[in-house]
Amino acid sequence: MEVALSVARIVLAAVFALAAVTKLADLDGARRAARDFGVPERLAPAVGTLLPVAELAAALLLLPAETAVAGAALALALLLAFTTAIAVSLARGETPDCHCFGQLHSAPAGPATLIRNGALAALAAFVLVGSLAEEPAGAFGWIGDLTAYYQTLDKKKLWDDLPNVVIIDDGNGYRSIYAHMSAVSVAVGQRVKGGSKIGKEGATGHASGCHVHYGLFSPLEKTKMGLHPDTAKRMKLPRWEVARVNPLLVLPYREGISPAR
Repeated sequence: MEVALSVARIVLAAVFALAAVTKLADLDGARRAARDFGVPERLAPAVGTLLPVAELAAALLLLPAETAVAGAALALALLLAFTTAIAVSLARGETPDCHCFGQLHSAPAGPATLIRNGALAALAAFVLVGSLAEEPAGAFGWIGDLTAYYQTLDKKKLWDDLPNVVIIDDGNGYRSIYAHMSAVSVAVGQRVKGGSKIGKEGATGHASGCHVHYGLFSPLEKTKMGLHPDTAKRMKLPRWEVARVNPLLVLPYREGISPAR
């Protein structure tokens, strides 16, 4: 899914960047096309100028994963507007020059133009829905494929350098993480409840002393933490991870432990 979304974003960004650059190189043609599609004479210059700017913004927003939703939404809105304008013109028996790619490629709008825009709109919708629904690949909130990372651990025999970890599905969508444990007392799939012993604190993995590292991940969290690109490349880890949630903000109030609310 991640690869498909990335390819779709790149294709859309390339199309919109090309359309924007070629229109900016021929603003007179872009303004004329706006008039031909029914934009009032007094608004056509502004629309013809702002349209390639919006297309360029969509292209730039589509490339980073962090802004892909905004880029896909803008691209889809533009494509639907283009398609509607073309459909209305064709219904009137008019075939204005679309000026879709400036002087690089310009032809009278027709059914082929509608089909092309429809395909691009479907691609933009796929990116929008996929980016909104994108789920972390693993229990630790990584956004992306961990296969290469696991292969590195296998190849370099680094599994023993990792901390012992217990992950608990809290039953409400949250995942609790307990790391660096010296011993684990539970098995995969075992049900536990408050007060159950799940293991012993320790210093497994890269730890400076005996402790339990606790983390809480929310299924609704959209904020991301980023690894330094060099670290992500060296470790073959995804670039982004869903941010951890402050447990004191979501766990029930307990006298002497949680802050008063």
